[in-house]
Amino acid sequence: ENSASAMRPILLKGHDGPLTCVRYSKDGDLLFTTCRRGRINLWYSDDGERIGTFASAGAKSAAVMYVDVNFNTTQLASASMDQTARLWDVETGKKISEFELQAGSRCVSIASGDKMLAVVQDPYQDQQSCVRIFDVTSNKEIKKIDMD
Repeated sequence: ENSASAMRPILLKGHDGPLTCVRYSKDGDLLFTTCRRGRINLWYSDDGERIGTFASAGAKSAAVMYVDVNFNTTQLASASMDQTARLWDVETGKKISEFELQAGSRCVSIASGDKMLAVVQDPYQDQQSCVRIFDVTSNKEIKKIDMD
């Protein structure tokens, strides 16, 4: 039997809005999806079974644009249009930290070693787009790089 006939589609039910990002864990066993309605879902990639949803209590329901997962799949970072980036515990689904921004964010990246977080901030009023680098242990911004 050839591989094309052995493939079967997997239906992921769990988002009520358009998807904005799909991200595999480094091992490929887990799949993270985000949507414009503010949800981050976690799935088993082999069968599409939903493991859970990451949600902040009391958080505004703004579009989550992007996620990144660290090498050991213990932490997940999210970029949102509610002017925050968040760091999550993958096993529990609980928010570890929140990073306040001055505008919405479309992209986030966890640095190797899990000590820094890079966040792309959208332009806002008279501010241009920038990359903000945070120290995740202190939750403090350590560098801001303005974009032309």
